[in-house]
Amino acid sequence: MNKILIDTVYLYPIFGIDVGIEKYNELFPKLLDSYEVYYNPISLIESKLLLFKLIKKDKNNKNRYLEAYLKGLRVILRDKRLKQTLITNSEIEEESDKLIDVINNYFRRIIYATAKVNKLVLLTESKNLLNQENVQSLINFFMNK
Repeated sequence: MNKILIDTVYLYPIFGIDVGIEKYNELFPKLLDSYEVYYNPISLIESKLLLFKLIKKDKNNKNRYLEAYLKGLRVILRDKRLKQTLITNSEIEEESDKLIDVINNYFRRIIYATAKVNKLVLLTESKNLLNQENVQSLINFFMNK
């Protein structure tokens, strides 16, 4: 069974953030039911930071965003099909640091490094990661199966 690490973007819909990923509603449940799926808990932090940005733009819906985050967090933490990795360690940081000149976003680097160190397939929509080894988008992952 393939072991998969999902990028933060695949958790956004659970927090009520629509990111328009093609066939997400069909493929994500299939992924959870068919594969061993992991996420780095740094994705939970990254998701909350995105919600803070949305709140700044849409203050009238602050409570809705915050409630959606808590609801989504509970769903993720209770779902036995989603497993947490370590947020970081020295190996992950060393691997992440190799990409400083290639990938500006620290969250992306940590998530990629987590996959590489743990020998997991990384699923992402991030264009600057899709050219890395053992990295695919959700839809391409299923098209290649």
